[in-house]
Amino acid sequence: MGMMIGTASLPGQQDVYMRIRSEGFRPILIELKSFTEDPATGQAGLIRETVAADLENSGFFYVWEPGTAGPAAAVYVEAGFTVRGTQMSLSASLRETATRQTVFEKRYEGETGGERLLAHRLADDIVLHLVGDYGVATTRIAFTSRRNVSSEIRVMDYDGKDIRAVTANGSLNLSPAWSPDGRRLLFTTYVHENPDLALVELESGDMRILNRRKGLHSAPAWSPDGRRIAFAMTEAGNTDLYLCDPDGRLIRRLTSGPAIDSSPSWSPDGREIAFTSDRSGSPQVYLMSADGGNVRRLTYTGSYNDSPSWSPRGDLIAYVSRETGGFQIYTIDPAGENVRRITDGRGYHEDPSWSPGGFHLVYASNRDGRWDIYMSAWDGSRTRRLTFSGGNVCPSWSPSINR
Repeated sequence: MGMMIGTASLPGQQDVYMRIRSEGFRPILIELKSFTEDPATGQAGLIRETVAADLENSGFFYVWEPGTAGPAAAVYVEAGFTVRGTQMSLSASLRETATRQTVFEKRYEGETGGERLLAHRLADDIVLHLVGDYGVATTRIAFTSRRNVSSEIRVMDYDGKDIRAVTANGSLNLSPAWSPDGRRLLFTTYVHENPDLALVELESGDMRILNRRKGLHSAPAWSPDGRRIAFAMTEAGNTDLYLCDPDGRLIRRLTSGPAIDSSPSWSPDGREIAFTSDRSGSPQVYLMSADGGNVRRLTYTGSYNDSPSWSPRGDLIAYVSRETGGFQIYTIDPAGENVRRITDGRGYHEDPSWSPGGFHLVYASNRDGRWDIYMSAWDGSRTRRLTFSGGNVCPSWSPSINR
């Protein structure tokens, strides 16, 4: 998928993926021209600012402003915002600067109060048409927020705004995990005093416990097809990995033995699972087939490695490694090579989670004195703090959502 910018065609999805991970990558210059409104509400300016932030946060674009030195923008956007009663619409067009050829035109509609969502939808369409990959502007991040003696599940937009409560039961609710369709969350809850797996429907808020077995149930992870859930369960005094279906029925036990096995993360094709085990004497990251076979150790650098998160593109696994100054986030490929530290060494960093396209990571850190949620590019650059209240941990990035 591509369009002509001058004499060169914009690359397709895989080509852009390779280029953005190379030293020679240069963002596309884009201009956001007039965003008109009828009647004058002041919201058009908010929409333009949101689109500009979304595009620059994607890592694919640099928003060109009039008077900027250097080359002119390759493409530009014009938009008009209208409000009629409780309904609003945003009509936008994307064009080449040199030829004025239309790349796409689209009308976005919604109810008043949802201006940011209109902007996010426009930004994601710009990314899709110019890059050939889905943007993250309409995605969301679930996380655990610690307040006094309770920990509740919250959901926010990818940029840290519009935080909403998912649970409010006054108990401990930990480690949220998105369903592949983005409509449900799994997490561990102590609401019935036992650490159970719970599933909540985000639209209705309905919550149910998946099973009533005694013992710890933790670190749930959906398979990419949504048919299986990997999780850690303590039974007979030992923590192992199991599979169940979305109704809580056990499918199989994946690991057994005296070691503690936890933190499962699926490969994007659903054929393998990365997990943490101390079977070698200290926590390390391992890989196994989705049926529990072909177990092999992945990490050998560092004495304590935990919390693997497999990139949606399949080429990298993020994990946490303990160093003298605290836990840091690293990436490694599935062959056990190309180890790279992502965080800068200030403070502790935990619970990495990938964006749907694999270009960004979100994680918890106390680098600024309190535990909050941060986002960075895949290589650790362009770090942004998303929450500021403290006590925020266990982030989980949603799949691409049609909002």
